[in-house]
Amino acid sequence: MIKDYLCKLGLPHAFERTSVLLLLISGLIHAMVFLGMDRQWEDPLSFRKATLFGISTGVTLWSSLWVLHSLCATRRTHKLSFLLCSSVVLEVALITLQTWRGVESHFNRTTLIDACIEFAMLVLIIIAMACIAWITLRSWRGNFKPETIPAANSAARWGMFFILISGGIGFAITGLGSMQLAMGNSPRYWPSTPPSEPTSIEHPINAKGVLKFPHGATLHAIQVLAFIAWLARKAPAAVGLRAVQLWAASHAFFLIYSIYQTAVGHARFELDILASMLFAASIFCALIGSWVIYAKTTPEV
Repeated sequence: MIKDYLCKLGLPHAFERTSVLLLLISGLIHAMVFLGMDRQWEDPLSFRKATLFGISTGVTLWSSLWVLHSLCATRRTHKLSFLLCSSVVLEVALITLQTWRGVESHFNRTTLIDACIEFAMLVLIIIAMACIAWITLRSWRGNFKPETIPAANSAARWGMFFILISGGIGFAITGLGSMQLAMGNSPRYWPSTPPSEPTSIEHPINAKGVLKFPHGATLHAIQVLAFIAWLARKAPAAVGLRAVQLWAASHAFFLIYSIYQTAVGHARFELDILASMLFAASIFCALIGSWVIYAKTTPEV
């Protein structure tokens, strides 16, 4: 019964279910390990990354597989699924390994082993993003199965688009972080100048723009959009489609907002006039999208 239910949610194959469960269980276990440690959440040597990457990657993989199996099957579908699952599971495994070794997983080329692990992680994420790009391209070409509703199709398209953009931003912040590190700055903030004390490089006083903020801003938009499509399943097709598109616009404004905040060196919610307008536009689109569903699904008295 559980197997049939998971098949309907986009996990028809055993290796897909195993991959997603491994990632989610790993994240939850490391969350409990973190709670028993005396380290701050932002500490790169805490179990924060093992927790976040396990849960976040597990959910993202599941969502991507849901979209893949909503498309008309081709000869490449099974191989693509296996390649995507394998690459992300191995990447998270390497991140988790570095956590248990007590060293950083990113921006760490201290030893030959660390450099090889970081290079392997880069290769694996390139493979995974190539798979994501292929799924995204097919979804925008409209190769969905006939039984999928327009709102779900739109949620899949925009959701995959935001995952792809988030991945591209991830590569960009890796490059910027490496450049910062080469200048003796923190690789996690922009802009950032060398700290007054060598031990404070991770949290320099003058740093505000968080490089990872744009990367994660809309990474999980696909789950929100799929939920909106599900809420609108009883509404007319045009209503569900409009609601998903409004929520997609909300995420687009928030993504632009996050990029702007980081580019000008502001903290996440250090608002100026332009940032306030972008943030307000994001909230407005989300509220209108929610109202569209509510107005069309609430029975008249």
